[in-house]
Amino acid sequence: MLALVIGGLLLVAYGSAVNPRMPPVTIVAAAGNSPATVADRTRRSAAGTGFAAINDFERVIYVSPTQSVTSIGRNNNVQKRAFMSATIYYEPAMPVQDVVRYVGSDINPAYDLVAMRCRPRDPTKTQARLATWPNVFKALVDDLGYSSTACPAAPGDTVDKKVYCAAFSFSDQSNTQVPLTLAAMMNAGVALLQLTGGAFQPTGSTSGANVLYDLYGIGYGFSGLGYSVKNSYLSGHNVPLTSAQALAQSVVPEYLVMNVTLADGGCRCIRVKPYSNRDERFIDWNRVFEMGSEDSCTALNHLP
Repeated sequence: MLALVIGGLLLVAYGSAVNPRMPPVTIVAAAGNSPATVADRTRRSAAGTGFAAINDFERVIYVSPTQSVTSIGRNNNVQKRAFMSATIYYEPAMPVQDVVRYVGSDINPAYDLVAMRCRPRDPTKTQARLATWPNVFKALVDDLGYSSTACPAAPGDTVDKKVYCAAFSFSDQSNTQVPLTLAAMMNAGVALLQLTGGAFQPTGSTSGANVLYDLYGIGYGFSGLGYSVKNSYLSGHNVPLTSAQALAQSVVPEYLVMNVTLADGGCRCIRVKPYSNRDERFIDWNRVFEMGSEDSCTALNHLP
């Protein structure tokens, strides 16, 4: 599309030079590729399932040389879902470090770079949902294994049970005053993070914040607005942000997907060893998909 626009502008310039009376040429982008339409499509959910309307996701992580990667998230029998981003936001190719920082993470030049592009053949296996607090509450109710009869939780109950009951009790009420309905959602999310209780058995976590990290990789940079917060985690630390900064840095939509195998997620993955300026180099997602493997990540010495 960019090439077409540039070509059109050059045509206008040339035509004006040889014939000043030549009428101007108007280039109109296809509606399906306009930024507004792309943003709308990537945040839309299917009416019946609540799954994301798009079906093309990417994920970049850094792992130690001895860590195997066979699933979208951590292969520890605890993590239920993992974060992914919309591939279309990183086309044409851009530097790895920019991709990573747009999703609120940071590079690790000493570790292997793992890049996966997923086009699920069966979206019911990945169940991609926009990463908003209401969708997190739904996921917790589905994933924690309790029933409504377990609620309300008692003071001495385990923290995961308290998290379940808090998520189950959330009611997303409509309101003509948008700040009020968003405040109710945010307050419920903050309350969930601050819960404490008995140990969550698989990990020993005793806080709601740690349960969310164990299950989904949610950290303190998670806004719950359906956008990752750019540059919210740098040099190994969370970055203090004002509300104005956090909102301005909310650029790219993020999704929670089921932590299934690469094959079940329709993912192809590459794994690139450390080398000079690796993370400053461009990552081409078409090449990742061409060269990647669904079984385990294709090992490479350089980005393709």
